[in-house]
Amino acid sequence: MKDQVLYYKKRIKAMKKILVIITTKFVPYGGLTTVAMNYYRHIDHSNFKMDFASTNKAPEILENELQKNGDSYYRLPPRKKIVRYCTELKKLCAGYDAVHIHANSATATFELLAAKNAGVRKRIIHIHNTTCTHMTVHRILKPAFDRLYTNAVACSKAAGEWIFPENKYIVLNNAIDLVRYAYSEDNRVKIRNELGIGDVFVVGHVGKITAQKNHQFLIRCFAGVHDQLPDSKLLLVGDGDLKTETEEQVKRLKLTDNVIFTGMVNASESYLSAMDCFAFPSRWEGLPLSVIEAQANGLKCIVSDKVTEEVNVASELTFLPIEEECEAEWVKHILSSMDYDRKSSSKQMIRSLRDNHYDICDNAEALERIYTE
Repeated sequence: MKDQVLYYKKRIKAMKKILVIITTKFVPYGGLTTVAMNYYRHIDHSNFKMDFASTNKAPEILENELQKNGDSYYRLPPRKKIVRYCTELKKLCAGYDAVHIHANSATATFELLAAKNAGVRKRIIHIHNTTCTHMTVHRILKPAFDRLYTNAVACSKAAGEWIFPENKYIVLNNAIDLVRYAYSEDNRVKIRNELGIGDVFVVGHVGKITAQKNHQFLIRCFAGVHDQLPDSKLLLVGDGDLKTETEEQVKRLKLTDNVIFTGMVNASESYLSAMDCFAFPSRWEGLPLSVIEAQANGLKCIVSDKVTEEVNVASELTFLPIEEECEAEWVKHILSSMDYDRKSSSKQMIRSLRDNHYDICDNAEALERIYTE
């Protein structure tokens, strides 16, 4: 028994201690958490102890997942209370071998500074966007930001060039479990039955209902689709601060019976299988995980030309402008996505995604090397 205790003490001591900091909310759907948890689920937990920290109360489903691996979640004060936030984060960072900060801009300077002041030698900054909504603060903090990180990671080349223009960085694709997102006829039937959708044409979107995702444009485009296909449906998977405004737009256009708001869901792959076309008119993005997932599902994808072309893994995506006068073009391309062999498309896309390093298993190994090098 004594020998066994000594063995586990030595093992715990040998493990690298990583603190993963989510600068947005720690939630089980969408955004930075999804990317971070995709990696977490494929990391070798015998070599790494990975704790998480963010500002909200952790959803039980995520906290239980961490606890099963012997890891913890720490709730921090709101980022708006920046002095208290940084003070508590500095205390938390002490004793970790590395911090891995998932962020969208140079406001991550605060997390980097707290980690440096706590004596953390490896400070990894992982950027997930190509712009932000608070550029003035970003520009003010950028010089300090550039001096504080030790490892720079970006979700795409476009994201890396935006924030690390004169510095070296590594691209870690927003990789996924490709098998999980393969097209499933069973899921298609199941979700359509649950939502009361018959054998009709379904346009879909997965993403938070925010200004970035541009749902107002999407609703107007769907109105054009509906004019030609009155039985068609628009399936919106997600939630956000513009949901009420978007619902009011749907009512004004008399589309209430044809637009379905699912709210946040834990298994978006099932909903992807229920769709026939994926429309994604974002105003800006880093490398959108939902478009990678849609491709793995074999969906025809119509995507904003503001999204990095790196997301076009097998040259199957259609990129279109999102100016108001381009809505008719979106309608035309959406309607042209009605007849294709979905199962075959999914198999082909998964092969391409694997060849282009979007398999989470390969990328998790790359992240492990960053942690240990």
